Amino acid sequence: MAAALPYLCIFARSLDGGPTQPAGETIAGILAGVGCALKPQFLLAFVLLEILGRMRGLRLVRRMTISAALTLLLYVAAVLLFFPAYFTNAIPLGLALYGASDVGWLQLLSDSRAVLLADAVAFMLWWSSRDKLRDRALPLTLAVFAAGAILVWLLEEKSWFYHRLPASIFTTLALVYWVSVLGRPEIGRRAAFLMVIFVPLGLLGVGRAAISRWQEQIEIAAGSRLTAERKLEQVIRSERSRSYIAFSQWIGLGFPVVNNTGVKWSSRFDSMWALVGEVWRCKIDSDARRDWPVHSWVVEDFLAGRPDLAVVDEREGIDYIGTLSAFDTRFKDAWSQYQQIGAFDGLRIFRRQAMEPSRAG
Repeated sequence: MAAALPYLCIFARSLDGGPTQPAGETIAGILAGVGCALKPQFLLAFVLLEILGRMRGLRLVRRMTISAALTLLLYVAAVLLFFPAYFTNAIPLGLALYGASDVGWLQLLSDSRAVLLADAVAFMLWWSSRDKLRDRALPLTLAVFAAGAILVWLLEEKSWFYHRLPASIFTTLALVYWVSVLGRPEIGRRAAFLMVIFVPLGLLGVGRAAISRWQEQIEIAAGSRLTAERKLEQVIRSERSRSYIAFSQWIGLGFPVVNNTGVKWSSRFDSMWALVGEVWRCKIDSDARRDWPVHSWVVEDFLAGRPDLAVVDEREGIDYIGTLSAFDTRFKDAWSQYQQIGAFDGLRIFRRQAMEPSRAG
């Protein structure tokens, strides 16, 4: 989103007929190209912007769009040249298995109702004041890009809070714009009245989720409670574990725990999302296990690493141990060496026990 902001500012100024600098256009295009390279789905939001630009007489082929397109093409070419497995393995794996975390549109619309309402407020305020502002393209640009970010989130079908952040950020910026122009003399009484009434409502809506997360972070920063990650780090240090694995889709149990403790992570996956995806995919495609034997990879890594410590996340309602044991008896035999040593925050902590001399022989 930070990479998109210069593009949006120059785009809005171009729509208003203001002066722009060639160097600024080129740099803004490069930044936008990098942003789209990292998150290609946001091309949709830029496409909506360019449709708006064409409707208002802006040329599609400009210095900024050319530099953005060339940057994106260069990025794709570099990945093809240096990391071709990303296209041959990683993308097909994600497309096949990532659907396990999909949610329905009704839930998505419910989760995003505050952002939808706030963006509608931004559009309404622009419509009511569109002929009175000298920089009227800026709030429209922000609102359109926010609408594109909302569409991206809905099409991704993931209800994770951070997928809503782009839409929330640009909707908030659009509303802050209306706060900044409230005192301008060209703003009529009717428009000012609408701003005073609706802008606080829109900001309150998008701010509720942030406020709840601030409260959690403040409590953690003040030391009034420990996070599950911090508790886990304490266990790893007290047990002097050298290797570790977490059976969970929560990436926080792997990283930053591994970074902060220096323990070795005993898996090729940063979390168990792919294993959950394989189980989900097998229910609709009997060939999924043959094409993407994630359970075999997880078991291979587990047997090769024999981690000192293992964490099982029970908050998700997924029986990781039972699933892997049913897939592969080698895992079941290896897991029999682990004994629970603790539990907290929905996590069960297991330590590998030393083998008896007779069995070791």
